[in-house]
Amino acid sequence: MNWKEQNFILKRFKAKVYKILENQNWIQEPQKWQLLLTDGFNIVWNNKESNSLKKEGETIWVVTGWKKTVIHSEPSNPFDLKSFKETQYEPRIYVDHNQANDIYYENIQS
Repeated sequence: MNWKEQNFILKRFKAKVYKILENQNWIQEPQKWQLLLTDGFNIVWNNKESNSLKKEGETIWVVTGWKKTVIHSEPSNPFDLKSFKETQYEPRIYVDHNQANDIYYENIQS
């Protein structure tokens, strides 16, 4: 939830695949992931080991997960190791393993 702008990221929603992003050498494990771009220009990660490959124009269910990101900064105290890095959580969007329409969440906003 972004309280400042009063909006939120849905847990699960439908998206249309706009483009398949191939040959991305900056991905840590490129053989495991298919990188998709939706018509809303969101990046979606598809795990090729557990999902089928997706095609351009296909409508898919995706889920939002929160991934830990470590941000390195200048240490305020060189003798304190904790001052070297800060942890934040950022949303990542993944292809849902279950592509059925009949999943209901009690609170889709949480």
